[in-house]
Amino acid sequence: MPNRKKRAIDDILKDESAIIKDMVEKKRGKKTHKKDKEKEKGTRIIQHKHCIVCFKAIGLGRDYCTDECKEIHVAKIKRQKRMMYIMYGVLAVVFVLVVLTSSK
Repeated sequence: MPNRKKRAIDDILKDESAIIKDMVEKKRGKKTHKKDKEKEKGTRIIQHKHCIVCFKAIGLGRDYCTDECKEIHVAKIKRQKRMMYIMYGVLAVVFVLVVLTSSK
């Protein structure tokens, strides 16, 4: 029984010392980061953007992947502008009503 406890304690100490060694090596900079390893392997992601509407990967010089996505986005912007004008109109009407009713 004491032999088993001693082995368990030794295992724990070995694990802790390995963790401490890893921490020290990381602090010294001996281990390479994942990005450095990927660069060494030659894996690299090509520079790209994503479509505003459907989020597909596209080239850097474009905003949309297709004309359909561009039309969808333009229609969405028009709806947002129309809604904003309606909200400003409602706000103006409410303000005028408040001013007219409070002066009586």
